[in-house]
Amino acid sequence: MYAKVQELWKEYLAKHGSWGKTDPRKGLSAEVTRRLQQLDLILEKLDQARTPSAEEKEQSRKDEEHFLKTRKQFASGEITSEEFAAGLRRKSPEEIQRLIRRTNDVWLFTETFYCIAWRLREVLNIRKPASFPNLQKIDGLGIRCVRNLLIDHPEDQKDKPNYEQTMTDTNEGPVLKSLEVRID
Repeated sequence: MYAKVQELWKEYLAKHGSWGKTDPRKGLSAEVTRRLQQLDLILEKLDQARTPSAEEKEQSRKDEEHFLKTRKQFASGEITSEEFAAGLRRKSPEEIQRLIRRTNDVWLFTETFYCIAWRLREVLNIRKPASFPNLQKIDGLGIRCVRNLLIDHPEDQKDKPNYEQTMTDTNEGPVLKSLEVRID
């Protein structure tokens, strides 16, 4: 995902990156390269963790089909909750453990993404004398808000600190510390 950004960074270094061994930008530029690689790897791992197996997809499809077919009958009282639940396959303990593991992986990779993205932002915005020439300041408001107010310093939220330990995985991606779920 960050291949284009990595290419742009290589072009930038080819144009501006002839720093000597004692210039801090030499090490900082290497850190930028590494951080971009890490972000790419994290997004790859996050995508893997968010992708259910073919078997899980098929079972979800069957469960959804059953739910859509019987929900009105259940709501109207035509079928009992037991009859409704009988059409849904129960997960084995192993399947539950795999789901918990995948959820934990999604959470870990999501938080790690924001922490590394924040550090990348900090390195690119470093001040003189180690600043990178011809780079504009990177604000990264979304990165800053998630990293500061949701992950590292929830106590700093002005209105109400959010200490929730929740994560919801939506079609749009993981949502940390969400207090509600929207279904479209």
